[in-house]
Amino acid sequence: MLIKKQNDDNIILNRGDDMDRRILLSKMMLQEALIKILEQKKLSEISVLELCEKANVNRTTFYKYYRDISDLLDEIKAEFVVELANILKMYNMKEDNDKAITKIMLLLKEKGKYAKVLLGKNVNQAFLDDLYPYFIKKSSLNKDSKKNKAVIDGYFIMLYYGSIGLIRNWLNNDFNLSIEEITEIIKNISTYYYELGDE
Repeated sequence: MLIKKQNDDNIILNRGDDMDRRILLSKMMLQEALIKILEQKKLSEISVLELCEKANVNRTTFYKYYRDISDLLDEIKAEFVVELANILKMYNMKEDNDKAITKIMLLLKEKGKYAKVLLGKNVNQAFLDDLYPYFIKKSSLNKDSKKNKAVIDGYFIMLYYGSIGLIRNWLNNDFNLSIEEITEIIKNISTYYYELGDE
């Protein structure tokens, strides 16, 4: 759930706060319903009517916030990318490799079904390309390396998309590896990449 539920305990809401809360609640219900349906269907097979019935939200409310279902999915993807990008901003992937990877794995496990669906077969994976520049920037190598840049870039492509494949398998197998185990695998692969760049 990317839009977090608010704790109602001991909170006094004015009209503006109440309206904001209703908007957040409606969006949260639509997000959760879409993710649930995407576990079984492709986006092209989902109608607004089906989504709204699942979310218990009327179509007028849906169209108040979104043009179509793709627009809603784009919002979910964007929020997901921002959360991952925020982690990358905190660390240098070369110097803080363990910490960064562990933080990302913890986030993915926390997101659970959201992460599984967004990385699954029923969702277009092009949004993952939006994260690629962040990883490149935060994984800067020795600029004086004697290695061919195209060779280094090739290794990074393998590291990035190979890690995504590993993570997807981890999610689909209900986290069959511990956070420590999957972090260790990705760290070992990435270590070779950094050592290559230092040559």
